[in-house]
Amino acid sequence: MSTTTKEGGGGGGGGEEEEEKVIVLFKATGGDTPLLKQRKVKVLRKAKFVDVVAYVSKLLQRAHVFVYLNDAFTPRYDEEVGRLFDWFGSGSGGGGVAGDASGVGGGGGGRDETKKKQVLVVNYSTQQAYG
Repeated sequence: MSTTTKEGGGGGGGGEEEEEKVIVLFKATGGDTPLLKQRKVKVLRKAKFVDVVAYVSKLLQRAHVFVYLNDAFTPRYDEEVGRLFDWFGSGSGGGGVAGDASGVGGGGGGRDETKKKQVLVVNYSTQQAYG
């Protein structure tokens, strides 16, 4: 059972707070780290950070990747993405978010314009980049 959802074709109703999502922006760190074609995804606030790490690992086709917030530290993998977003989210970003079949992604079209501009930046690398 996964805490992330696939973005369907609109509709919905009830449980809006349960389905609230945040935008995660992936940035490559390190010289030989491949760039992702899709740098932004929507993730459920209640999803665990380990789901985000697994998503990046899958995209890069690597068994292990190193991930960091604020270019400096790795949060606990069992931390909720929504909490990390509240604590470390930045005011950059914007629209153009697309989803994928893994369940981590989501489609664009948010209602709250102020939240569209907030993103959680996750730096990733195939080799240890810090410390």
